[in-house]
Amino acid sequence: MIPDRPLSHWLALAFLVLAWGSSFALTKIAVLSVAPIWMPAARITIAAIILMIALKARGGAFPRGLRNWIWFLWLGATGTMLPFFLISWASLHAPSSLVGILMATNPLMVLVLVHLFLPDEPVRPRHVSGFAVGFAGVVLLIGPGVLLNLNSAGLTLWAEIAALAAAFCYGVHNISARLSPDIDLLGKSVGTLVAMVPFAIGIAILTEPSGLLSATPEALVAILILSVAPTGIATLVLFWLVNQAGARFLSMSNYLVPVFAALTGVAVMAEYLDAGDWMGLALILTGILISEGRFGRMTMARRSSGE
Repeated sequence: MIPDRPLSHWLALAFLVLAWGSSFALTKIAVLSVAPIWMPAARITIAAIILMIALKARGGAFPRGLRNWIWFLWLGATGTMLPFFLISWASLHAPSSLVGILMATNPLMVLVLVHLFLPDEPVRPRHVSGFAVGFAGVVLLIGPGVLLNLNSAGLTLWAEIAALAAAFCYGVHNISARLSPDIDLLGKSVGTLVAMVPFAIGIAILTEPSGLLSATPEALVAILILSVAPTGIATLVLFWLVNQAGARFLSMSNYLVPVFAALTGVAVMAEYLDAGDWMGLALILTGILISEGRFGRMTMARRSSGE
């Protein structure tokens, strides 16, 4: 039986799905005229300002201590700087819908990392089965023929690999966040972003000093929305929703975000996904369902309701 939840929980989840799912199409719009390395620089800087204002308004203390800032540098690199750049570069050479689908592999990446770095959390047969099904979905998305003949794959394959690498970065970030010092989530988010600002801007200036000069108005609007909604406000909503509804409820976004990203790419960007792409998405989501044990719970729920 599904527990009753206030409408505010569902609205918060819907906002996160909308913000995160649309971010891939927005990134595609931005990188058409902005160098990909400037995407993390802009998103991190603007989002850091938003969260610092929120932390101040909330009366929270700015994190201090060398150990904390070492962790912030690592969390910022794996959770913002690297994945933002990889997603941006991937979106330049592949459909945003495909990038969004490949990012759905993040929970499966976490399974592997949990096995390696969190021995207290055992990997069960359903985890292995779920990973196998999800991996089959990735192979189907990329194309078995491409994997057998890498020399003729071109930039699209490298874009797909970049998207998978971004999902892996988020997986490393998730595991690292569990091992990091016990700091208020908002304070940790602020520290993570602030720690990355000088690096993100510095690297962008050194590698692509004119990377923003040719930005179109559409690209600038896309960057602003990306910085404010999926990066800044979404962090605040995430902070609130985890405290109010719990991580299990939030995990529903693992299934909804890639579907919304795919539909947005098709509807807004006029991208094309063939039957194999949709089947790959279905296999990845099925793999997540299996690994999280939701199939068993859904079967028990149907039996208890007399279906």
